[in-house]
Amino acid sequence: MKTIRNLASMAAIAAMSLTAGAQTDVTLAHWSFNNTYSVNGDIATPTQTAASSSSNLHGLKLKPNAQTGAADVWLMPWRPTRAGQVASQDDKGAYLESGAISSDGCAVHLTSPVPTPATASTSYTWGDKSEAFPDGNSYSYQNPYNYYEIQGSTAGYKDIRLSVNAAGHNSPTQFYAVAWSDDHTNWNVVGDTYLAGASYKTWVVTDVNLPVGGKENVYIRIFPASTWKGPGNNLNQDNQFNLDDVYLYGTLDAPLAQISGITAGGIEATPGEAYDYEVKLPQDYAGKTVSVRPAIENATVSVSAEDADGDEVDVTANGDGTYSIPVPSPNKSYYMTFSIKAVDGAVALKSRYTLRVMRLGEIQVSKLTVDGMSVGASVLSQLNAQPAFAATLSGNIYTAVPEVSATLADGSVPEVTMAAEGDKAVYTINGGERQFKLTVEGIHIYTPGEKDETLTINYTSAGKNENGWSDGLYTLTSGNLDGWNGSQFKFNSADNTLSVPGGIVVKEFALARFSANYGDGEGLTSVSSEGATVYVPTKHNYVRGQLYDCVCTVENHKAGAPIQFTITGGNQPYASIRLVIEKTNPGTVPALTDRKVTVSNNHAVVTLVFDREMKDVEATVNGKTLTAEGGTSSLNFGVWDLEYNSTSTLTVAAGAAEDFFGNVNPEAISVDIVTGDRPVATKQAYDYVVSNVDEFKAAFSAVNASNKSTDAERKVIFILDGDYDFGAVEQRLQCNNVSLIGQSRDGVVIRGTRNGISNPVLNLRDRSGFYLQDLTLRNDFNYGMADKNSGQAVAVYGGDKTIMKNVLMLGNQDTQVTGDRAYFDACEIHGTVDFICGGGDNFYDRCDLVLEDRGGNVIAAPNTDAQHKYGYVFSNCTIKAVEGAKEVIDGSYHLGRPWQNEPRISYVNTRMEVLPAEAGWTSMGNLPTHFYEYGSTDKEGKEIDLSVRRNSPTSTNTYVPVLTKEQAERLTVINVLGGTDGWLPTDYTTLPEAPAATVEDGKIVWTADPQVRTTVIFKDGKYVADTPDSSYAPAEVGTYVLRSAGDMGGLSVKGTEVTVSESGLSDITVGSAILSTEYYNLQGIRVTPDYKGFVIKVETFADGTCRTSKVRL
Repeated sequence: MKTIRNLASMAAIAAMSLTAGAQTDVTLAHWSFNNTYSVNGDIATPTQTAASSSSNLHGLKLKPNAQTGAADVWLMPWRPTRAGQVASQDDKGAYLESGAISSDGCAVHLTSPVPTPATASTSYTWGDKSEAFPDGNSYSYQNPYNYYEIQGSTAGYKDIRLSVNAAGHNSPTQFYAVAWSDDHTNWNVVGDTYLAGASYKTWVVTDVNLPVGGKENVYIRIFPASTWKGPGNNLNQDNQFNLDDVYLYGTLDAPLAQISGITAGGIEATPGEAYDYEVKLPQDYAGKTVSVRPAIENATVSVSAEDADGDEVDVTANGDGTYSIPVPSPNKSYYMTFSIKAVDGAVALKSRYTLRVMRLGEIQVSKLTVDGMSVGASVLSQLNAQPAFAATLSGNIYTAVPEVSATLADGSVPEVTMAAEGDKAVYTINGGERQFKLTVEGIHIYTPGEKDETLTINYTSAGKNENGWSDGLYTLTSGNLDGWNGSQFKFNSADNTLSVPGGIVVKEFALARFSANYGDGEGLTSVSSEGATVYVPTKHNYVRGQLYDCVCTVENHKAGAPIQFTITGGNQPYASIRLVIEKTNPGTVPALTDRKVTVSNNHAVVTLVFDREMKDVEATVNGKTLTAEGGTSSLNFGVWDLEYNSTSTLTVAAGAAEDFFGNVNPEAISVDIVTGDRPVATKQAYDYVVSNVDEFKAAFSAVNASNKSTDAERKVIFILDGDYDFGAVEQRLQCNNVSLIGQSRDGVVIRGTRNGISNPVLNLRDRSGFYLQDLTLRNDFNYGMADKNSGQAVAVYGGDKTIMKNVLMLGNQDTQVTGDRAYFDACEIHGTVDFICGGGDNFYDRCDLVLEDRGGNVIAAPNTDAQHKYGYVFSNCTIKAVEGAKEVIDGSYHLGRPWQNEPRISYVNTRMEVLPAEAGWTSMGNLPTHFYEYGSTDKEGKEIDLSVRRNSPTSTNTYVPVLTKEQAERLTVINVLGGTDGWLPTDYTTLPEAPAATVEDGKIVWTADPQVRTTVIFKDGKYVADTPDSSYAPAEVGTYVLRSAGDMGGLSVKGTEVTVSESGLSDITVGSAILSTEYYNLQGIRVTPDYKGFVIKVETFADGTCRTSKVRL
């Protein structure tokens, strides 16, 4: 390519406009981090290529993706590697990454912004303060020498504003600071409480006003504040400081240097698509040159020109403010560049303006794409050839009608119409006076028939197994398969097999919402099934971040035959699978392909897997009839309350297992269920007894290290009465099988001040096997304040197979965010808006739902996904207003509203001391809902008229939101939470009795109970010790109380009181506290104590026993 010659015009406009850019908001610079960088020395310039990752960017000056003017602007990540720290993170420095976080394209990561040693201790101070800013001042920050630095100029601008889209890592609340300098030596900290969100979920955009207008040189640093660190001593909790989009804004404070218009050959230029201006000279334009006049304001200009190949075109400066270039050939263009330099005191928002000068010729198609792919030059040549102006495109495969777009030689875009002709499509390109015909061959589109169904298969975490994934009907065999729950699969292996049920004929196979996390790839390169012909479209690749449906037409698929498909290119492609199928009669008996028995205590789930979709099937065990729900090939029979140490047989009679075409099993199916001995409690003292925040954190750190696996031995943390204030720092259990037991519900208060739905005080998400009893969880974010509209304040988040008993949860909006499966026994939950929200199947048993004092409250907002069928079940719960409430009155609140997915709520036998709005449900997401109610009563125990209930206004389906008696009776703990593993939480909530104590040889002794883990001893109301033994030697006189702890660690409410005097044991009594007293009328409806007439009185004692009597109130 030739060197382009520039001709400079030094004639500036003498009279500068003083108002041209007044008060104009300008984007001075924007870094998106979405593109690869071309590195020259320490300068890194973004290319047009999308980035998926990068090497270490430490110390490189990253030029912006877009900027105003020609000032030297850059952003530099500064993260030197230091010895003796966490090598896995520190060695990386700073780098680009996509996919791992929910950013727009790529984001830049600054790793371990607060460096940590390879071995931490409880006394370690996070961050090494020995280094600091260049002025030698650390400004009291943990780590001001790991940072992002911006350098630029703000001359000619005022009201400078920095906008930062930031995220931390692994959900801790983390804050960063911003400082500025105009000499790179003396720094001014603007603020240090700018919140970074939690990566993978939340980014936070913050605008920071900076007093740096009108400066030739400005330096800005973004760095971790003193509050940036992970919880406890977890070395991996502070390991990223991420930026996505960074903007620097200003307001113009000077005259504007610009080109405000151009004429060429006497024709006024118009805005162009790829150029600033465009002029089209007529086909009969006379002359060999064309004169071009730019309207220049407050600037000098230099001009150059080139042709389409980039070769130089001569430019002549005419001395009168005009420039001449040769006239292009017909249907050809020359491209002029005007580079301006602002005169003193003015500011140029653009340094370059471009003009396309085209000479019109005969009508021709200059560019043609089919499904976004450019056609070859030979097809274009044929299409433009006289007299037919027709061409054929062959050799490709299309499984959907291809989109054809054309551009004419003059740059205009003509109308394109299509007519189908068998396996061809004929497109007419309307060029006005000339019509072009393009025939596209290779069209293989399937048109669904009346018997066809469309099915979308999404990944669910519950379906993942060692070989891939299964929903009980369709099975995907794939190595290292992963995905997003309720959404796309992540294909980490190239070769995959989809097994389909018997009788299913596949007509169309598609990878829906197909893309990749980390880069581009060849895509779906092969799809096959024995005996079938599969048409894979020519366009089957994937481009990172660009979603589309890759559809394959399948002909002559054999019913039930598996489909093999290959995805080539790596970079973690992802997609859902969408099928068009027809269900046909296999004509054979259902074949049993697998059987499995999962035993839990004295319960079991028997799973029978058939080769096809089955109807509901009945079986018998010990004379009882069980029903497994059909609609799947995997039938699960829940078998409950078997004898311990016994063998039972589940039998499906011949003819009882039927598919949807009437084919049945010819012979009986029998499966033996063997139970072991009744489990006994582990004889072990509490693993950790905590009395302050530091001890609490140390216990959390220990169990996070010891209980990583789902089969880890249970650890119990006993929390003494006290106020545990964790401020803005999340307490997260990243472990399994841990119990948190409080000394008393109101005496143990675990609290913090955190804002945001992903920022709870206590985080149990992503793990399982938690048991909480007798404690309070509180988010202090505006709790108890007059303003109850200030955002989400989560007290506790998530957990699978979680049990909470007698737990008080306090907050305003989103008090509890639910996880997968959980059971809540006699808990109390306070809140205002959506204070129970999230996913999973959750059973609330005899809980109090307390409305804080605010009008317009909503109790629940579920986002139940496809793998859960019950959502929230509130059984025998009470809805009431907080004590002293004035705004919570009848009709002031709603029972629930739809959040995401397909939300489900059922209120069964609910006592409503304050009544909801008459319709019951309110609006949010436009979604299919399943919101129901049954047996609701008012504060006097009278049945509420539920005929006035209505669907949520944003529900996309219509139904009667009231359950039948039979439907309500099915909503039991067993059905809702039993799953496929036989988990029955009520096995673990029964508390042991207090020990029956005696005194022997100066010791308090008691009979060992196999259901007691440890016996806890209190003296004068204070914890003294706990022991798995059956005796305790008191050290001094006083009153002792002995309480039994079950296997989960929960304490018996009743205690044995022993008084020890100087002369020895003086008295032994066993508490007989009544936990609750409830009254029911003779129809079985719960009533209040002020009810008049005969009632059934039910007293529940601390030992779990009940006493029932008929009395008259």
